[in-house]
Amino acid sequence: MHNHNEAFCLMLYRCLNEECGQAEWIWNSRDGVAPFIVGCRNCGGESKHTERQRDTYAPNFLPLPGSRYFADLTKERALEIARARVDRWWDDPEMPLKDHSFLGPLGREGAVESLAEAILETPGQPDILVAS
Repeated sequence: MHNHNEAFCLMLYRCLNEECGQAEWIWNSRDGVAPFIVGCRNCGGESKHTERQRDTYAPNFLPLPGSRYFADLTKERALEIARARVDRWWDDPEMPLKDHSFLGPLGREGAVESLAEAILETPGQPDILVAS
């Protein structure tokens, strides 16, 4: 018995961009919630979990190399995500993160740590990975 309906399921995601419309099956490798929207691999737009009735329970599924799957977000990945955000926004000309009232005084590394902690605040956060 699992805690979430989408646990260990193959789920269909379809791009919302009508010009793209790319469909992709993504496996949820865990007993955790899966995102409703993910980035489209084809056009960079948004792909939505659609046709839920087609979700297929597949606890022993092995994703093919290059296919995407959901896994539990690790502290290392949260730090990677936070670092990318800090690098992107730290010296932004319109709203520099370095001037943020809480994060700015922490410095770049402190801001990375603080953002990573915030990302991990809710247990069971999903991450989307590519099978090798």
